[in-house]
Amino acid sequence: MTIPSFNPLGPESTLGPYRVIEPIGSGGMGEVLLARDPRLDRWVAIKRIHLSSARDERRQRLLREAKLAASLKHEAIVQVYDLLTIDDVDHIVMEYVDGESLNARLLRQPPLEFGEKLRIAAAIAQGLAYAHRHGVIHRDLKTENVLVDEEGRVKIVDFGIARRATPDETEESLTRTGALLGTVRAMSPEQARGDTADERSDLFSFGVLIYELFVEASPFASGNPLQTIQKIIGQPHSSATSINPDLPEALGTLIDHLLEKAPENRPENAEAVARLLSPW
Repeated sequence: MTIPSFNPLGPESTLGPYRVIEPIGSGGMGEVLLARDPRLDRWVAIKRIHLSSARDERRQRLLREAKLAASLKHEAIVQVYDLLTIDDVDHIVMEYVDGESLNARLLRQPPLEFGEKLRIAAAIAQGLAYAHRHGVIHRDLKTENVLVDEEGRVKIVDFGIARRATPDETEESLTRTGALLGTVRAMSPEQARGDTADERSDLFSFGVLIYELFVEASPFASGNPLQTIQKIIGQPHSSATSINPDLPEALGTLIDHLLEKAPENRPENAEAVARLLSPW
């Protein structure tokens, strides 16, 4: 999007020290606002929850998202700057990315070139590896949760259902075994069964993401969520190279490896995946 011209004397509303310009996104939990930090002369995005959500589990998830994302400082992960509570409503103040989601980019023309897709995939893998090294599991990695700015830089966003690899009691209560959290088409089989998800679950989701990136189709999405879950748990995907024969065999093999049903059959870790994607 084009950033509007900023008039410091204009009638913009404020949230703490931030001058709010306009809403730039919304979802089930709340909305995202474009704002200006006049102290540091920079644009920020402010994520806040709906008033109706302020006292329930979603508020705790927002607070946890702020803490987890703020602990991660990597060029491929959106940076959290601040946490505000105003009139009992919580707001995460974070880096503003002037771009669009990877999902939106894949839906418009001109199509991304193969080399650009590889660069994006490698950057996501590097960001994921960094998060895992610091004990954070994303658990909702998908094309909608990756932003690409106008200069091609990649940012992983939305740690709303992320958790630490060794969660405390509070995190366990929010991510309890048996609870189906995440986006169905991008879930690992263990997530779809409501089992505990670890770093290898993120690798499966990354496999879905790069399948969609290179094949421009979903490996498991079906007519409804139940059918999609059944495919994820019990049916093999069509190999990426069978749909796109132009893909290098090594890349197709990596995607198949990431989409193994059993976690122990997937790549060792995200760092290994990033190394495999880097030589191209």
